[in-house]
Amino acid sequence: MERSASAPGVRFRKMETPTIAGDQLKLPPPEFSKLTEDDFDNVTFVGAVAEDKLTPEVSIDGKKRGALSWAFARAA
Repeated sequence: MERSASAPGVRFRKMETPTIAGDQLKLPPPEFSKLTEDDFDNVTFVGAVAEDKLTPEVSIDGKKRGALSWAFARAA
């Protein structure tokens, strides 16, 4: 599924690649590195945009937001 958003007022934001230095979350156990795609049969990934594209932001409630993340955050 693919749809393009290019309209007046649409802006794009690019985040820098995050680092984990000083992160408060613990790293997963080393045995997790042995997992393969077959170990994730019940996992679904939903992305707003392809890895090599920028994510468009739209105006929702007067603020610029990513539409997909905004909708998922409010899903009941």
